[in-house]
Amino acid sequence: MLFYTAGPRNAMQENLRGGYKKEGRKMFKKLLILIVVGGLVGMAFLQVITTNMAESAFASPDSPSSQDSLKNAIQWKMYMYMYSQARPIAERAIITFPESRNIDFYIYSAALCGDREKLPEVAIHWYERFVQLFPDHQWTRQAQNNLNKLKALNDK
Repeated sequence: MLFYTAGPRNAMQENLRGGYKKEGRKMFKKLLILIVVGGLVGMAFLQVITTNMAESAFASPDSPSSQDSLKNAIQWKMYMYMYSQARPIAERAIITFPESRNIDFYIYSAALCGDREKLPEVAIHWYERFVQLFPDHQWTRQAQNNLNKLKALNDK
């Protein structure tokens, strides 16, 4: 009858196990480095892609997908904390598409980006406009709270 033993039977098996652990750690480190580098490269390309999305949407404003492309570009810029790049796109979208179904998103995004960029005058302007145009919107309470905080901090 054979019995299974959990540990190695001799020194050779011990060396093999230790070798596999070392190789596993090396492989894990390489994989981790690859993921980090890949993520950084991906973010760099995503920045270029989102800028191109916005520019192509502005170049063909009559296209049915233009407004959604702009919304996606703004969202991705904001996800990547690129508020200084997202705000001008949102402001240009407000001017280019004043009757857009996404106008609420554009205005709120412009306000939020101005707030995150530490531009209180810009944020106050867009929050006031949002609250005025969309008094019953689901984001209005948050916009009003942000507006009140900014006004209190900046005595306006």
